[in-house]
Amino acid sequence: TAAEQSIGDESETAIEIPTPSWGLILAGWSLSILTWIFFGLSFACVIQAIPSPVELPEGAKLIAVSTAAISLAVVAGFASLLPGGAGVRELVLATILGVTLTSTHGLLAAILIRCVHIVVEAITAVMAWLLLRRLAISPADSHGT
Repeated sequence: TAAEQSIGDESETAIEIPTPSWGLILAGWSLSILTWIFFGLSFACVIQAIPSPVELPEGAKLIAVSTAAISLAVVAGFASLLPGGAGVRELVLATILGVTLTSTHGLLAAILIRCVHIVVEAITAVMAWLLLRRLAISPADSHGT
């Protein structure tokens, strides 16, 4: 039948996906871990930027707490299936940071990091849009008008 023939035609045009090498997998995991560490470092900077009535953890402890908190919050927000993890990330961050810091400091840090992420993502989107717009105009098109 025609349906069977079209299914057969689709399988003939299938693209084979090569198996990635262990080096490529290791590089991907390394970059992913580095990204999470930088994510934690940026969150530690946000935590330190907010004045606190209590003494903040210093150095490696603050970086470890902030990296663990922001990582868990992002994953929980993703798993919640809410758009952008709305509210879930902030709840997780405020809860985790409430143990180490004050709950108010944790909530303020959670709200501030959300605002920072929105601004950075908006700037990145505009830059990508401008780049794609620039690449879409060929040199021949720009000379003709």
